[in-house]
Amino acid sequence: TITAEDSLVTIVRSALTVTDWGGTQPAFYGHEGAVMPVIACKFSMDKSGTAAKQSGMLLDGGSSAVFARGTALARNGIINATYRGLNIHDGSRATFVFGDFSGAGAVGIRAANASLAEGSYAKATGCGEAGASIGGAHANFDAGDFSNNLAIGIRAAGGATVSVGAVAKVSGSGIGLYATDAATISAPGIIATRCVDYGVQAIHGGSVDAHNANVSNAG
Repeated sequence: TITAEDSLVTIVRSALTVTDWGGTQPAFYGHEGAVMPVIACKFSMDKSGTAAKQSGMLLDGGSSAVFARGTALARNGIINATYRGLNIHDGSRATFVFGDFSGAGAVGIRAANASLAEGSYAKATGCGEAGASIGGAHANFDAGDFSNNLAIGIRAAGGATVSVGAVAKVSGSGIGLYATDAATISAPGIIATRCVDYGVQAIHGGSVDAHNANVSNAG
């Protein structure tokens, strides 16, 4: 288990020099069935060096990771990643309780290719593209805050299935919930207020169950 005395631990971006198969430079990389150490503290990536595709954590090839609350019961996670905060691929799995992946240059939480993201009270706000983007994978977000992202709060595509708890928020994003290409989102009671374009949008065979949602003041 990785813990820290400080409330926030700095990742020096300029030190991330190893590029993985996807062209990203992750601070933590789990490859081919790796089991990552439990992360029980919060990291923040600085802006040293040249911005590229530096990410917080990449999992691929059936690897797994757990983000857990530390002794101070504070949030854990990796914030301010230049590219993606948490990147889950190829049958991998990540579980996070009070995980924070906010401030990513692109996507806070990304799951693709039959992977699984499971989070309780997750946070992915203020990202350059989406708070969470799920493509051909599965995600369960038991509550959480995916607000104020430039393009989309939570995106599902390519047959993905996403379940979101009733007290989750996607407010203030370009689009709150977005489902496309036969993906489904179940988000009863979602709070999707003040979105720039749409609180909820489903296109190209995508579907969203957002009964009892609050989508006021969109557009």
